[in-house]
Amino acid sequence: MNAPANAPRYAQLAEELTACISGGSLRPGDKLPSVRALCSLHDASPATVTHALHLLEDAGLIEARPRAGFYVKRQIQARPLPQQLSGEYHSQPRLVEISNKRKRLLEFVHPSHCDWLGLANLSPSLFPNQLIQKFMTYQARRDPTLLARYAFDAGDEQLRQQIARRGVEAGCIWQADDIIITNGVVDALGLSLRLLTKPDDIVAIAAPSSLPLQEQLETLSRRALEIPAHPCDGISLDALSQALQQQKIAACIVSANFASPTGSLMSDDNKRKLVALLEHHGVPLIEDDTYGEFYNSEQRPKPCKAFDRNGNVILCSELSITLAPGLGLGYIVAGRYRLGLQALKPATMDGVPLLIQRTYAAFMESGHYEPHLRRLRRQLAEQLNALRAAVCDHFPAETRVSCAMGGYLLWVELPQKIDAVELNRLAVQQGSGCAPGELFTLGDGLRNCLRLNAGHVFSPKVEEAVKTLGQLAQQLLNR
Repeated sequence: MNAPANAPRYAQLAEELTACISGGSLRPGDKLPSVRALCSLHDASPATVTHALHLLEDAGLIEARPRAGFYVKRQIQARPLPQQLSGEYHSQPRLVEISNKRKRLLEFVHPSHCDWLGLANLSPSLFPNQLIQKFMTYQARRDPTLLARYAFDAGDEQLRQQIARRGVEAGCIWQADDIIITNGVVDALGLSLRLLTKPDDIVAIAAPSSLPLQEQLETLSRRALEIPAHPCDGISLDALSQALQQQKIAACIVSANFASPTGSLMSDDNKRKLVALLEHHGVPLIEDDTYGEFYNSEQRPKPCKAFDRNGNVILCSELSITLAPGLGLGYIVAGRYRLGLQALKPATMDGVPLLIQRTYAAFMESGHYEPHLRRLRRQLAEQLNALRAAVCDHFPAETRVSCAMGGYLLWVELPQKIDAVELNRLAVQQGSGCAPGELFTLGDGLRNCLRLNAGHVFSPKVEEAVKTLGQLAQQLLNR
C-alpha cells in the first residue's frame, strides 16, 4: 500500500498499520488493538478504522477471528513462477479434440473425492441461498404468470438495467440495450463465436485455457491457435502480434481478469494494448470476464471492454457465479454486434426463465448484492491464501505457485520429474485430487502443472487433502 498525501484518512491509517506490520512492530500472530483502541490512538472515527482494517484484510495482511478481533497473518514465501510456463504449445492452428483427452485424464475422478480441490466450483455455503429463495418466492407470488412465460430476445429489461449499472464499477458505460441475457457465460461465448466465425476458422486463445472454452471450440469445429500466457500477467502480446502477422485469425478470446485456470490478471496497460492490437488487425475480441468481480484489491479491475472505443470487443460474463451458481445466467455486452447476436440467439438457445431473471434483478436492486459481494470476496481471498500457504507447507521445496490477486483458482508448477496425471490418479485413491495441467492445453504439455480450487472453506479435511497431494508429489519426485 502506498497512500498519497491527499488520500482519504482510512487509506492513510491503513498505510500506517501496514508500515507497523512490514517493520516488525506487529508480527505474524500478533493481535491488533481493538477498534475502540485504534480510534483513540489515531484520533479516528470507528467507520474510518473499520474501513482501514478491511483494506488490510483485503490485502491479506490481517485476518478476522470470530469474537477475537484482528490478527496479523503469516506472509507466504512462495517461489515465483517462471516468465513462461514449462511445456510446449502448438504454434499452428488445429481443430480442438478435447473430449477423449478429458475422459482419459479424468477417468479416475469421482466428485466426492476431488470436489474440494479438483473441480472449479464454489461451496453453496458462500451464497445467500435462503434470501434468494425469498426473493424468488415473492416474485412468483407477485406475478404467477412468470412461471408460464418464456424470455426471448435480449432478456428482461429490468435485469439488463441493473447489469448496466454494475458496468460503471468496472469503468464501463453501458446501456441496457447493449446487453443480451444468456444461459451462462459458456452460452454467451458460443453465441459470440457463432456470429463472428464459421467452421474451420482460426480462433486465437490464451494457453493454458479453460475446459468449457475448449469444449465450445470443439463443438463448433473451430481451429484454435494457442498463444502462450504467463500465470500472473496473462497472454503474451508479443506472441499474439506475431501470430496476427502470420495467420488469418477470425477472432481472439481472452480472459483478462483472473483467468481460468491460472488466475492471471492483465495490467490496464496491456489490456489497452491488446484492444488496440486486435483493432489494428481487424480481429474482434471476445472477452470472458466471468471472474472480474472476485478481486482482492480496493478497486475492481477493468475489463478490456473499458478500453474499447470502436465496439470491437464483445464482453461475456456470468452473473450467477457471484450469486446463485445453480440458477445459470450470463450476459453479453454486445455493442454494435447486438442485432446480429439477437437474431442468432432464438435459433441457438432457449431464454433464461423470466422468474430467474426477475429474481436476480430484484435482488440487485434491493441493496443486498454489494454487501454479499464484499463478504464473498473476503472469504475467497482468505481461502486462496490458506490454500497457497498449505501448498508451500506440504509440497516439494521446488514447487512454484501462482500469485493470483483474485478469483479462487491456484496454479501450481511441480518439479519437471512429476507427472500431474499420475499424481491425480494416486491422490484420488486416497480421497484427494487435482486438475492436471494437461487438461488446459491442446497438446501434451504442462504435465508437471496442476490447478487447485480454493472455492471451499479451508477446513481440516481440505488441508488433509492438500497434505496428501504434497506427500504423493514428494514420493513421485523421489522415485
